[in-house]
Amino acid sequence: MIMADSIIGQRFGMLTVLSEEEPGTDTRGHKFRRFKCHCDCGNEKTVNYNNIRCGLMRSCGCTRLPKNTPVDLTGQRFGILTVLSEAEPYYPKAGHRKRRWLCQCDCGAKTVVLQSNLTGSDGTKSCGCLVKGNGRRPYPRILTGNRYGRLVVLEPTDPQITTRGSERKQWKCQCDCGNTTIVAEDNLLCGHTRSCGCMKHQGLRKQQFGMLTPVSRIPGTRDWVCQCTCGNQITVYQDDLFWKSITDCGCQKKKRSDITGQRFGKLIALRETEPAISRSGVSVTRWLCRCDCGREVVVRKNNLTGKVTRSCGCLVAEKKRRIVASAS
Repeated sequence: MIMADSIIGQRFGMLTVLSEEEPGTDTRGHKFRRFKCHCDCGNEKTVNYNNIRCGLMRSCGCTRLPKNTPVDLTGQRFGILTVLSEAEPYYPKAGHRKRRWLCQCDCGAKTVVLQSNLTGSDGTKSCGCLVKGNGRRPYPRILTGNRYGRLVVLEPTDPQITTRGSERKQWKCQCDCGNTTIVAEDNLLCGHTRSCGCMKHQGLRKQQFGMLTPVSRIPGTRDWVCQCTCGNQITVYQDDLFWKSITDCGCQKKKRSDITGQRFGKLIALRETEPAISRSGVSVTRWLCRCDCGREVVVRKNNLTGKVTRSCGCLVAEKKRRIVASAS
């Protein structure tokens, strides 16, 4: 029997009402009207009367956006973990499905990790071997091919047993002089060992290190008196010569710090003046400069190079005059 307010034959969006079905019952026991509808895509669907009238249902569901394609992490790397395949999902008490992945750690162990823990910035990055105090062996450092001074690491060797019974990892290294030597890992990493021993007490006379030429060695030390090409002499530690930490007597630094003739805004540096002493007792370099307006002023060098001071003060006065003129 068709009721007076029947919607049979009417169109709502992509749905055309065909007939009224048996009423349904909600969770509270209340009955509601239902109608069989035909969608423009060809499907038929039974729809709640209120959903049709309120516009909540405009199709059988064919116009809904497709769900996002599940992310495939296979082969991707997170920390020292490589994803092998997807594992069985995890269902917590809340009932929401959580994806998990089987991963291979660089230490050789396999572990199953939640996807949220893998992709999170502070998530899981290992099977647990990187965590201190977990009872597992720490993840080994791979130093093969690294250079430390004149040494190039070739391969790991048998560890050294210390007097306390612990193991001290060692590496076989090739020195630039052609010799091979075995060096403890901690000595390589901290910079204690930089050669096979060929650098120890090695004669440096007549060798050139940048602008320095060693002249004589101070007895009982590893300090050398060196002659600079500029004519000055300086005492340099032997290792600083080998690693080229010091290559001149300091004349190049003075040359780089000379700003004579350079322009900074409206100022041109003329010559260095007497340094100023700051409140902390530090000597501050100052330069006599000429401004484009004709005045000369003494300015701290760090204010010039740091673009703090750009004039003798005429720029500030000019700015004030402009403000006053615009206000009037």
